[in-house]
Amino acid sequence: MNLLGMTVLGIDATTFGVFVMVLATALLAGSTLWLTRANPNDELPSGWGRPPVSPIGAMVMRGAGAGLAILGVVLVAPGIGWTVVLVLVMFLPLGIINVRHNSKVRASDPTR
Repeated sequence: MNLLGMTVLGIDATTFGVFVMVLATALLAGSTLWLTRANPNDELPSGWGRPPVSPIGAMVMRGAGAGLAILGVVLVAPGIGWTVVLVLVMFLPLGIINVRHNSKVRASDPTR
């Protein structure tokens, strides 16, 4: 469903929304990879919280990714129907990277 036939920069809103969602996913994954490199021996929080080393650039990327995720979903599927599913799909790479990193940290330190 197109948001009232709107166009953004001469592009259909749905197409632009998909582009924004892909960009959001890349920013979220990139910020998490940055955090894993900054915290090679520490676990990353799985939900709320900050890791021991939090580069400001990674946090800005994460915030921009989250904001763009919401914008992209609004452009693609206004309403509550698919919104939650699409946002979860965009955050999936972030979760996968986080779990893999935390698993490696736990495996390398048997006292955890």
